[in-house]
Amino acid sequence: SDPVPYSGSPSVGHVAIVDVQNGTLMVIEARPTSQSAIDVVFGSSKNGVVATPYDKWLKDHDDHLVWQGRVRRDTDPSERARIAVKAREYIGRDYNFRLFDLADTSGFYCSKLVWLATFQALGIPLDGEPNTRRSFWVSPKQLINRREEIRMINAPGVYGRN
Repeated sequence: SDPVPYSGSPSVGHVAIVDVQNGTLMVIEARPTSQSAIDVVFGSSKNGVVATPYDKWLKDHDDHLVWQGRVRRDTDPSERARIAVKAREYIGRDYNFRLFDLADTSGFYCSKLVWLATFQALGIPLDGEPNTRRSFWVSPKQLINRREEIRMINAPGVYGRN
């Protein structure tokens, strides 16, 4: 069948970090363990931040469109790698979609994990707003559309449209 955007909504999507651990590409992400929309929004999932081998992650999502971007930074790749090092610290933390303080590390949703790891590692607020206290969550679409901070490596279409 035709590829579909990752998540139930093409306007929101999902975001993760690609890492190299012991020579193996990994995907670090915050994801709910339940597929129930009510559980995702109003619940909390134990051990929601996980690392999955990249090949397995791609195979599990082979019917999805995948955009890939890299932080725009005129720095050594080892500096950018600090983002993944920071994200690894949160593996095993809970998934929680309702934590609007981006500095609260008790739980994560996908874009909060990417935003916080990048902010802590490089001091870059990926959505352009350094204040961690929010009244609404930061979304994958906000991050991917922030061309000042993200350089697209692979873009199979216009993000957020079928």
